[in-house]
Amino acid sequence: MKARFVIAALLSGAFFVSSAAAEPPIVFVTVVYARYKDMDKWAKNYDPCVEYCEADFAKLVKAARAKKMIDYDPICQCQHGGEKYMMFTGSRGETDNDYRATIMKLGNARGTWVLLLRWVGGDWKIHDVLETRNGKQVSVRQRLSSAVT
Repeated sequence: MKARFVIAALLSGAFFVSSAAAEPPIVFVTVVYARYKDMDKWAKNYDPCVEYCEADFAKLVKAARAKKMIDYDPICQCQHGGEKYMMFTGSRGETDNDYRATIMKLGNARGTWVLLLRWVGGDWKIHDVLETRNGKQVSVRQRLSSAVT
């Protein structure tokens, strides 16, 4: 299974390293979703978005949860985690500091979503999540910001 993941990552260009970024985005994505696999071992009130998201996106998600606008984690598209995830495809964004990673739960190719990553302060951070709603790709950042403000 790991060999398939690495082959898929190589074919998709996931090991792209920008001039600004020392860490390939696939390393960041792998670390994030490895944590989600062990979600039941998290400390009480641990919020992975604080660690892995841009600060303004993390604040937006936290505010949306407080207002009960979302009852799930947009990073894993789940409520309880424990799934196995893989990066299905990846590509450089509009600049060398942006990366687009399509994620799926293993065994569920229809349930994919996109992480928009940005290189910030020496680390990759999640800038936004594009999820499918009513057959269309929707920005979580945009959807929540219009409702939270």
